[in-house]
Amino acid sequence: MKPYLLNKLKEIECELSDYRPQIYASIKKVAKNGLSREIAFYIVLDGEIENISEVIADELNLPVVTTLGSDTIKISGCGEDMVWNTLYHYYKQKFGRSAPAYRSL
Repeated sequence: MKPYLLNKLKEIECELSDYRPQIYASIKKVAKNGLSREIAFYIVLDGEIENISEVIADELNLPVVTTLGSDTIKISGCGEDMVWNTLYHYYKQKFGRSAPAYRSL
């Protein structure tokens, strides 16, 4: 991961109460049995789309794999929205609170 990206993300975390970046997700691969997915997470920083999958994976101790040319997080589970679940646990782990309600964004 690019060092400037980590620094920028740290700046954003310090300002989180005032600024909440939109996090975008792309499901790159779903296992044939439907029990796991490989998902990439992105944010827009300074007009550039940046992959932050590695940052989220490090915080949640999840494996990072390369799928279709980009870093993705391999997430196991079924029966729920795995993108929402991953972001919920990331916010909870990183900031000690759950993800903001949809209405407050």
